[in-house]
Amino acid sequence: MLTKEDLQIEALLHLIERHAPPPFSLFGSVEGLIRSISRAWSLLVCYARSSYSFFPSSMQLVFWCFSSTLLSLLVYSCSDEDIVRANSEPTILSLRAENYVLRVLDTTRVECSALDLDGDEIVYEWTSIDSSIFGKGSTIKWIAPSESASYPLICRVSDANGGEDQAEIQFSVLGFDTLVFEDLDRNAHATLDVFTAQTKVFQVLDEWDSFWYEHVNCTTIEGTPCPPPGIGFEDSVVVGVFWGPIASGCSQKRRSVKSIHIAQDTIFVTVEYNFEHIFESCDAEIQPNHLVKFEKYKLPIKFIGTYPGCCK
Repeated sequence: MLTKEDLQIEALLHLIERHAPPPFSLFGSVEGLIRSISRAWSLLVCYARSSYSFFPSSMQLVFWCFSSTLLSLLVYSCSDEDIVRANSEPTILSLRAENYVLRVLDTTRVECSALDLDGDEIVYEWTSIDSSIFGKGSTIKWIAPSESASYPLICRVSDANGGEDQAEIQFSVLGFDTLVFEDLDRNAHATLDVFTAQTKVFQVLDEWDSFWYEHVNCTTIEGTPCPPPGIGFEDSVVVGVFWGPIASGCSQKRRSVKSIHIAQDTIFVTVEYNFEHIFESCDAEIQPNHLVKFEKYKLPIKFIGTYPGCCK
């Protein structure tokens, strides 16, 4: 036999079944759904006002469950067109470089990984101080400056809706391994007549002797060509900078090699055109040159700066 409480629950469930909205797929529009929910909600409120004080605890539970269900239907049944979605900003997941400690003028690859949950196109903007950046997008090459220090690199990502994020990494740039070089001692009367502007590298004795005797403008008392300075090519190398037939003031010997250093597994010989005198005596007014010797390494040698033939 049904108790009074059971009859009340059955009556309320019948009311819900009669007036509650059918499944979403049967609604022609959001407006129809809202009207059905409102009708059922009004009936439920009226019934509750007249009977709520007589509801047992189980009836109150059904009432609040049904109320929560109607509110959920109202919120989640709206179509995408009825909802204004907030923009999801792009987020940087990682910013990494192949190397974080570099020599001056070294190059390293840098990659930024970012995600935009909306699927918006991500724009990458790279910023660095006193250094060079090659490439664009998520992957670039960073070239270290010519001075040793710590340098930041910043990557900023953004989308077309104003969302953005940024991250930063630091590079430590080390100086050159500077090589000590010396000006070659020369015979007091020896000059080299080199009429073609050029740079030369001498790593073996035969090359050095051949070039010297071909261009030397000097003879000994015996009438033989003045000998070249002695070089131990087992552990030394000689480079020469020859400017050709241009006016050089009162001395042929000019200091135009400014520095020699190792970086990127290469020996760099830095040359400047505004050379200065090595000796005070006046030996020649043309064909200035500079010959230097330094320790030998099994590395390629490259001239940089303003050297003969560099800037045609």
